[in-house]
Amino acid sequence: MLDTIRFFAEFALPRLVVPALLLIPAVFRLPFFPGGAGRRAAYFGFAVYLSAVWTVCGLPDVFHAEFRPRLNPVPFVRMWANPAEAVLNILLFVPYGFALPLFWKKFRDGVRTVFAGFLLSLFIELMQLFSGHTDADDLILNTFGAWLGYLLACIALLCSPKLSKAAPGDGSFPDRAALFASVFAVMFFLGPMVEMQILRICG
Repeated sequence: MLDTIRFFAEFALPRLVVPALLLIPAVFRLPFFPGGAGRRAAYFGFAVYLSAVWTVCGLPDVFHAEFRPRLNPVPFVRMWANPAEAVLNILLFVPYGFALPLFWKKFRDGVRTVFAGFLLSLFIELMQLFSGHTDADDLILNTFGAWLGYLLACIALLCSPKLSKAAPGDGSFPDRAALFASVFAVMFFLGPMVEMQILRICG
């Protein structure tokens, strides 16, 4: 677990600087995100979290996408061999399950939130066919983490009526689609291109 924390501090955090800068104009200027600066700041924070998930999971970019599947379709095998990694896979998706009901009232339905967690995890595992190791355990643990996050969100909403009224969106498709599309465009295309240009200039 310490190795994972060190990886995040030394590699993942610096890799988020360029994506975060690119996401600022996307979130604050595109017309798909409703509300004022406060609401758009919330969208921006969620977009940065999704970018961090992309980085931590080692998903590919346009320059490093090569189909090289390594599959572990049998669940509950590697999980017991590396419990620390299993815990981290759960924790990675707790913020996702926590944020969705706070952002969009539509996701105060637990089934929707857990299914959304499953879909995001499935997307990650499919992307890892081009960069890493696709594992059934990750799919299960990530979805479980989203469920735990949803339970925490329910507690937060019960304890804070003001929080319950502060959802920045109503679950409409355009803002969610724009958010995920912006993160994908930045992490897969724009971010790597900008980083390459920076390296060329500095090199």
